[in-house]
Amino acid sequence: MIETKEGVDNAQEILAVEGVDGAYIGPSDLSIAYGVRPGISTGEHLDPVVEEAIDKILAAGTATGKVIGMHLMDAAAANRRLKQGVRMIGLGSEMRFTTAGVTNCFKGVEI
Repeated sequence: MIETKEGVDNAQEILAVEGVDGAYIGPSDLSIAYGVRPGISTGEHLDPVVEEAIDKILAAGTATGKVIGMHLMDAAAANRRLKQGVRMIGLGSEMRFTTAGVTNCFKGVEI
């Protein structure tokens, strides 16, 4: 995972290590590392300084031929990041999936 300023600054060196197949970006933690609030739709609306950091990680992946993955929370963010060059997506979270499932079960139920 690359989610600190130091990790971004050293992304190409990290990805060049033999045996390292790629890197995964946690956009919320990366935002916090840069001192900005994480996006509401994680991965979609991020501060420009974080977008620049993501671009650097993606460039390091391209330079080293390594896969870059990213944690995202919705399909719109996933589609945007796929176009940007992210090749592995962790979409959603257990809590969101569970909440959505339970909410769906109670649709139409009058309590």
